[in-house]
Amino acid sequence: MMKRLLILLCCVLLVGISSAQNNPGYLGRHVLFNMEGSLSPSWKNSNVMTPALQSMSSQHAKNYLGLNYFLSPNVEVVVWRHGTVGAGYSYTQNRKDISFSRSDGEYYLIENTYFYTLDFSTPLNITAHGFNVFYKQYLGESKAPLGHYVKLTFDGYFYNYQANVDLSSFNANFGSNFLPYYDEGKGTLFGLKAEYGYDLLFFNRLRISMGVTLGTTFGGFKQVKNEMSDSPFVLHGYETVPVTNDDLVKNRILNAYWFGIKLGVGLLAF
Repeated sequence: MMKRLLILLCCVLLVGISSAQNNPGYLGRHVLFNMEGSLSPSWKNSNVMTPALQSMSSQHAKNYLGLNYFLSPNVEVVVWRHGTVGAGYSYTQNRKDISFSRSDGEYYLIENTYFYTLDFSTPLNITAHGFNVFYKQYLGESKAPLGHYVKLTFDGYFYNYQANVDLSSFNANFGSNFLPYYDEGKGTLFGLKAEYGYDLLFFNRLRISMGVTLGTTFGGFKQVKNEMSDSPFVLHGYETVPVTNDDLVKNRILNAYWFGIKLGVGLLAF
């Protein structure tokens, strides 16, 4: 899978470079090397790493309005007076709070059996990396690679997640005997986003980019449907669907992906 994606990226760049030879570029230069990053509020799911374990009774102390981020070094080629194409690498880290239950032995009272059960909350740590390909169209009198533009980007992410909770210190403090919690997984998720922004060029070499992005991933909607079904205003007929930790991870990436404020710096090399 990775080899095919690398071949795809190479093909995009080769087509761009071959097309660039047929246009004057900017002062004879066609290729830019960029470092771009986008930020967005994480709303009620802060990606700030809080302590690894908390009981459900203390969940009201969550952090709010942390920042999601995506980083993308890329190569961009001017293919005609008003357009560029490019390909790059993408990376992000995030987290999703999940809950789990633990039962601690059996306690007998006359003929009835009682279980000591407690609910916990812990972050599911998420790492995602992958690739992106894009086309950028400059608007009006703007000519590549500076001025007003719109940009369409296709992203592919390979993500993995892990939660590893050792309850030994909790057991020591409260005299309990809870088993540890562990879960991990990995998968792929693709996305498509549009961007509007403006490029500034200094010294005919250094480019600063600013933009706003809107997009969607092709997955992560199970949790959204469940949240809608809890609303009294939803029409009858909606039913909750089983949600796994993998579904929650996809939903967390979707929440981070759909909106962003992009900043970038690039070098018009040759």
